Amino acid sequence: IPYWKLLLLALFATLIMAASLAALPIFIQQMLDSAFILKDPSLLQTTSLAIIALFIVRGVAGYVSTTAVNKASSQVGIDLRTDTFNKLLALPTSYYTALNKNNEINALISNINRITHFTARHITILAQDCLTIMGLIICILYLDQEFSVLLLLVSPLVILIIQITHDHLNKLDQKTRLASNHLIQQLLQSIQHYREIRLNGGQMHECQRLGKIAEPVYHAEMQHAMIRATIIPIREAVTALILIAIIYLIMQQTLNHGLSLDEVGALIAATLLLINPIQRIAGIPKQL
Repeated sequence: IPYWKLLLLALFATLIMAASLAALPIFIQQMLDSAFILKDPSLLQTTSLAIIALFIVRGVAGYVSTTAVNKASSQVGIDLRTDTFNKLLALPTSYYTALNKNNEINALISNINRITHFTARHITILAQDCLTIMGLIICILYLDQEFSVLLLLVSPLVILIIQITHDHLNKLDQKTRLASNHLIQQLLQSIQHYREIRLNGGQMHECQRLGKIAEPVYHAEMQHAMIRATIIPIREAVTALILIAIIYLIMQQTLNHGLSLDEVGALIAATLLLINPIQRIAGIPKQL
């Protein structure tokens, strides 16, 4: 790996970020224990300062991770551009006229920048969220083994629901893009032949033709909006029902004296911290 030092530094910083977030429920448990059970003000102050220090460490690790990944991706981009330029210099002179005429250089440079930064960003998100989920699952396993098994069973279901929603919306997005691209092509053709259209008096006919072509775009956008307005509330309702069921089971164990107040607070905090990483991981295929 040409940039293994930067990648190792970024991975280590990402591991610190994930560990700090996974340790947060334990500190919340200590805070609740010191406030409501032990009633120890000094322990409460110490735990509060520890949580502040935890977020400071997480912020520094986030800065290091982001900087290292961006530096590595920028170096990859520089190497790709250098290799591209070396290949371009070896091309015949007749190729450069068409290259400049079609603005292929601009497209090439922008695509290299977009691909390198896009790849680095999503690899960082994937690594950070996977490590965070693993750390939170270990934390929940430490707090309550039965509850951790329940979360391991429920988490894939939530990811599956989010991915099904994204896949359906992606199909609708593709349909809208196809209709829009067809309209743009027809409009460009009309612009190219504007002299013939004006000489033959075909302005009204061309306007009506483009209006008919624009109708599928309208229908596709309305279909997308209505289905999105239906699917997203259903997905949120199902996710809320799962979350309510989990909280209900926690409260049942509390009533049966299986869990103390501090353990309940830590489990709820860990469950809430799991939501964003799971949603981001489930949403990555939509962005690829």
